[in-house]
Amino acid sequence: MKGTVHTRNTSDVIDPTWECSVDGVKIESLDSGATNDSMNNLDYCERDGLDDGLRHTLSVTTTVSGQQTFWFDRIEYVPPLGVSLENKTLMVSSYQDPAFHYSSGWINGMTSIMGSSVSFDFIGK
Repeated sequence: MKGTVHTRNTSDVIDPTWECSVDGVKIESLDSGATNDSMNNLDYCERDGLDDGLRHTLSVTTTVSGQQTFWFDRIEYVPPLGVSLENKTLMVSSYQDPAFHYSSGWINGMTSIMGSSVSFDFIGK
């Protein structure tokens, strides 16, 4: 999962922070180092070796304590070797795609409402 973030480190408190899990199991979140700079295409977290043919749930919980912003840009999925991609959707590039299911409080693919969520179902095989 990748995104854009501008972290701040004030009195040893990093803002924003995030935690990722797959199927309820916490996975390593990659740390930005709180550089006080904006970074694009930052790897928030990643997980290899998921079981093929099963439904998986990626959850990302963010904490923003100041005026910082957490931007989710994209999820990259690499299918297993040998899986045919012919006649398959390879990229969904708009927050307006009907495959996205937003909780209340979203406007133009953005929200500032605590507890907001978006889900996207897809079949990787």
